[in-house]
Amino acid sequence: GAAAAEEGAEGEEGWRKLRDKYGGLVKPDIVFFGEQLPQRFLDLTGLSQKCGDPDFPVCDLLIVMGTSLVVRPFCNLVSFVNDDCPRLLVNRARAGECRHNPIAALLSGGADKGFKFDAGNYRDALCLGDCDDGVKELARLCGWEADLDKLVQEGRGGWPERAAPPAGAHGLPAPAPEPPKAKPKIG
Repeated sequence: GAAAAEEGAEGEEGWRKLRDKYGGLVKPDIVFFGEQLPQRFLDLTGLSQKCGDPDFPVCDLLIVMGTSLVVRPFCNLVSFVNDDCPRLLVNRARAGECRHNPIAALLSGGADKGFKFDAGNYRDALCLGDCDDGVKELARLCGWEADLDKLVQEGRGGWPERAAPPAGAHGLPAPAPEPPKAKPKIG
């Protein structure tokens, strides 16, 4: 808990104390810059020669969250889906946009397929704000709010305490006023 965090904040001496105290260090389940990507990533993206069934060509909706989309190969992932696949960026800032750069197009094997949030856009959506807030709003719009809250409660004990963003701050429509409770009509 707090003692481990304090020791970890002491730099090299602190992490050595933690290693000695707990018998080793824990590496998070992430890939650091310069490390080899896991084979599963290469298989699912279709970047592997061994891949039989990559995910991206059959993707129905691509949701990208919390990234600068700068580091390769991840910055190119938005271009791996079919041209008719809707793509949603949930992020604090715009990222991964089409650069209209002929050199980038040549390097990527064709047209630059980054996000296009301009007037000619037919499939890309942008939700600016914190990822938690964007996911909550998307779940609300889809009618999955209770399911999401249950999963978060089970997984990490609830949402972190923060001030709520103003309505409509995500780039998604502001919530409609709550209608009076009535029995739903079918048909």
